Amino acid sequence: AAWKLASAIINGRTIKWCDPRWYVLDQHNDLMKHLRKLPLGHRVVIDVETDAPPDREIDVLQDLLLCVGFSWHPSFGVTIPIEAIDNSYFITEFQALIASRPDLKWTYHNGKFDTAILRNRLGLIIPIGDDTMLMSYICDERSGIHGLKHLSMLYCGAPRYELKILQYAPRKQGMSAVPKPILYEYNVCDCVYTYRLAEVLEARMRSEGVERPYKELLIPACNALSKIEAHGVAIDLEYVEQLKDTYLPRIAEATAKVQFAALQAGYDARMVIKSAKTLLINPGSPKQLAALLYDTLHLPTIRNQGRTTKKEVLDELFDLYPYPVITDVKDCRIKNHMMNTYVFGIEDDVRIDGRIHPDTLLHGTATGRRSIHNPPLQTIPKQASV
Repeated sequence: AAWKLASAIINGRTIKWCDPRWYVLDQHNDLMKHLRKLPLGHRVVIDVETDAPPDREIDVLQDLLLCVGFSWHPSFGVTIPIEAIDNSYFITEFQALIASRPDLKWTYHNGKFDTAILRNRLGLIIPIGDDTMLMSYICDERSGIHGLKHLSMLYCGAPRYELKILQYAPRKQGMSAVPKPILYEYNVCDCVYTYRLAEVLEARMRSEGVERPYKELLIPACNALSKIEAHGVAIDLEYVEQLKDTYLPRIAEATAKVQFAALQAGYDARMVIKSAKTLLINPGSPKQLAALLYDTLHLPTIRNQGRTTKKEVLDELFDLYPYPVITDVKDCRIKNHMMNTYVFGIEDDVRIDGRIHPDTLLHGTATGRRSIHNPPLQTIPKQASV
């Protein structure tokens, strides 16, 4: 049945789904009663809602958990407020259920996020059995097309149900500003559409022969990385301060070299930036660097690329016109990049536990290469002192 549904969708036939029905459970016992009765190998979708504003990264250590949604049926789901589950009785019972029912397929959309929130807020350790974001990725490795709302519209004909939320939770405000009934309905819609997606995408994976790498590579990796991210990486903040003491004077020296070379060449920042109060160049400004290279030094543009100052163009310009100021600009850029990305950048990502918890993406590249964000640990140069 799932494959027939997937085939119909892939071939452009419209599938009529009923609107998700949603219920609020005020007692955790009601939830446990339903979960215990589920048949062998049944799917259970979990989705969490936090108070994070829509315009910033979610902090899994500090953002408040508002409610948790569950769905074990393609037509309905339940949500349970945090007040009903933030107690040792629920946590003990739920963890016992996980241990006694390893057959249940705990399903998410971007499960590393939901499981991290549940681990940090409630102490629950729930495995990732299926992840619809990774299901979509294994079928189509292109980036930017694996969001739940996009996939729900594509495969399930879902409406823009998130629009109800946005009118109550504009930028700079969190989801706690949303009226509870609308928040709970939104939470359940996420769960039900994730359930529907899982059924369809599982059939698509099977038809395209990619079920094995999904089950044997992506899901085990997702569970392992979830644990690694939760543990985090300790940062030596004293060494961070030492790096500041090392790099800031180097940056100041490199900046002064560029400014002195520009002055000698006849550059005046006030002729480029009307609001400039000094004639010294700002090496971090592409506009001012372009003025130095193409106006003051009268260098030609390279292969119709315009007045660009990107690295490969600077390299080519230096090969043709070996002005020392070009080397000085490149050196200044490298030092600023190292400082901003690997000193200030990593320091900004240290959480309240004194560690960084970078996000390792399994779906971020077309080649299948892992990428690490916030901070980008995989790009630290081997030869660098950081």
